[in-house]
Amino acid sequence: MFEARSSILFRRVLIGLLVAGVIGILTLRVVDPARTARAEMLERQLARLETIDGVMGRENARLEERLRGLEEGSTAWKELARRQHGMLSAGEVIFRFPVASR
Repeated sequence: MFEARSSILFRRVLIGLLVAGVIGILTLRVVDPARTARAEMLERQLARLETIDGVMGRENARLEERLRGLEEGSTAWKELARRQHGMLSAGEVIFRFPVASR
């Protein structure tokens, strides 16, 4: 009977040590400073990418509106060509006057 009790006690201690070891290992993995630093770095990177996404979304909406204006407006593309590229319609002449520097 003494052997049965010691065998049961041994098994319980062994199982207890095994459970404690597993819990210890899991705790070390969760509380690992390198893991925490990586998680913080990834959170900062996510915040930065979300900011960039917002900026790009607004820029995309602005460009879509501009494209829609160019497609629907009959003279909008002509005005854009005049302003940005100095293009002229047939028969137009540009006069450039020198500006006196002060």
